[in-house]
Amino acid sequence: MQSNLYESDFYAWTLEQAKWDYQRQKRSKSWRATIREQRRAVGKLIHQNPSLQPYLPQAIAEAYESGKDLVVRETPLDYSDLPDTCPYPLEKVLDSQFPYQ
Repeated sequence: MQSNLYESDFYAWTLEQAKWDYQRQKRSKSWRATIREQRRAVGKLIHQNPSLQPYLPQAIAEAYESGKDLVVRETPLDYSDLPDTCPYPLEKVLDSQFPYQ
């Protein structure tokens, strides 16, 4: 599937975003920078490959599932601490101000 072209960027973004959301006491500049970097990578791929647009919802869903596994492996969080489905709509994934309101 074409979504594999950018699924890894969503996967990395999901990991960092979940750590940001669920481990507030450990937030760091490094996490924020990684979130921004992954967001730019996803935006760039979408811009360069507009034909991939139809695959975005599935890519986000699949990447979120993989990202949850990594969050559980790398943090004290468990699956029950995380939403079952991706809580981040596409417009938030690409929003340069999210999550820094």
